Amino acid sequence: MGFSYSEHILWFVAIPFALMLILLIYRRTRRVIQLWFDPVDYAVAFPFLKNLLRIGGIIFAFIALLGPHWGKNDKGLSLMGKEIYILLDVSASMNADDVRPSRLDKAKKELKYLIDNLKGNQIGIIVFASDAYVQCPATRDNKALNLFLELSNTSQFAHTGTDLRSGLQMVNERLYGPEKKSDRVNKAVVLVTDGENFGDGFQSVLDKFKRNHINVFVVGVGTPQGAAVPDMSGGKLRGHKHRTDGSLVNSVMNESFLKELSAKMETPFISLDNPSANLKSLTEELQSLSSSPMAQKYETVANSKYYYFALLAFACWAITLFLLPHQKTKTQES
Repeated sequence: MGFSYSEHILWFVAIPFALMLILLIYRRTRRVIQLWFDPVDYAVAFPFLKNLLRIGGIIFAFIALLGPHWGKNDKGLSLMGKEIYILLDVSASMNADDVRPSRLDKAKKELKYLIDNLKGNQIGIIVFASDAYVQCPATRDNKALNLFLELSNTSQFAHTGTDLRSGLQMVNERLYGPEKKSDRVNKAVVLVTDGENFGDGFQSVLDKFKRNHINVFVVGVGTPQGAAVPDMSGGKLRGHKHRTDGSLVNSVMNESFLKELSAKMETPFISLDNPSANLKSLTEELQSLSSSPMAQKYETVANSKYYYFALLAFACWAITLFLLPHQKTKTQES
């Protein structure tokens, strides 16, 4: 026999105090009886047995609290949740600091909040610029997700332009690849970008999302005023990017484009356009999506038997209620 809550065994030090309390109650009861009743006409109903049952009830109750168990069996558990892919823009314009400390750093901070509040769901991360890359496959391991999210940066791609199609196509392949043809798990995509796009059109990919009932939530990062695009090398600022004519490259969030994209997918547009903006509303939207069985998990669990001891404790205490003091009969007196 084992115990599920063996750390509570220290409570057994309370048993001697409980015994002392029972003894005090017994002695006080006898004094009260002697004070109000004539001992000649009064018989105590099984005092030794009554106190023994009280003590036994206390011991059984403490054992029940420890969670006794014996025997084991395999129990199947359905893991419920949703499959969510974060599509994160890591193009050079995400280094712009119109949202402090930078668009990318702001996005990563808020995405960490989102990940931490969506525990139990499978979440993956895909980063994209001119191409797309699976930064972290879908997993329930929040620590791994936050680690790979932190490692996301604008130096992961040699060409730092933005091609939304490559990212959206990669997400579609991960969510509905050949191995997932019969997958009925509810899915969602969180697109985080400043809205700049220099790639091909992607309407056909959006149509696939709609046909497969995938919710695509668009998060815009940046401001309409924009900021100069830093020139980064090895994670260090070398200055700012310039055009061939010598003018600074200024990047602005393409809000109208992103709102149009949200309208097509029939989801609310979320903007991270200031330091206090957050993804709380998006987190709530994702939490409200219905969960579905994602996998079957089998665990070997111990058979809990606490109720046997709980019933024994209850029985001991219940019997004492019927062992009441009673008056001597004439037969007893004779």
